[in-house]
Amino acid sequence: MLAPPPAPLSPFTLCETHGIFELPGCRVRRSSAELEWSSLFLSEQDEAPFSAEVNATNDHLIVMHLSDPVRVQLEADNMTACAVIPRRSLFVWPAGHGFQISVDAPVETLHLYVRRSLVEEVGLAMGYDGIDLVLEPRLGVYDELLEQLALEARRLASRKDRASHVYVDWLACAIAARRLCCKDWRQSEVGCRSAPIRRLLRNGG
Repeated sequence: MLAPPPAPLSPFTLCETHGIFELPGCRVRRSSAELEWSSLFLSEQDEAPFSAEVNATNDHLIVMHLSDPVRVQLEADNMTACAVIPRRSLFVWPAGHGFQISVDAPVETLHLYVRRSLVEEVGLAMGYDGIDLVLEPRLGVYDELLEQLALEARRLASRKDRASHVYVDWLACAIAARRLCCKDWRQSEVGCRSAPIRRLLRNGG
């Protein structure tokens, strides 16, 4: 029998994101801000070149680049990584950590925030430890399935019917499961939650 998705949460709001969508030069094309989605927050926008320092959020971030390659510089834990991010490649950042970021050219991006509690619940159902599981940050990776899931979420953001509202919860579960199944993207390190971030920055992405 098909199990139901996790219990509904409160609506996922703009104030729970890093706030990049509100920077000068950012033009939002599409957003779930008014859709009252609870498990996922989506925003598609055109971004002018920018530098920003952002605080940690409670939820996980996946950014897909939709336009030509741009150079992105990332700083956290007093270390720096720099990479040219190709079209349809991903920047993945875990909950609980702030960072500094610089983008050197205009870029179109799709941002997805996935509830940390949902990822942990899906992880428990998959046999992982939801408390000790550490998700790896990644800069410039490509995942064909995550790309398609992200694009499907974007399509749902143009609808306001009840069916799409239910569908997006299942879609968020699929995104969480795919994120967890990418073994190179997760690391179980009890008591060492900043280690994956240090490793990313030490290796330059």
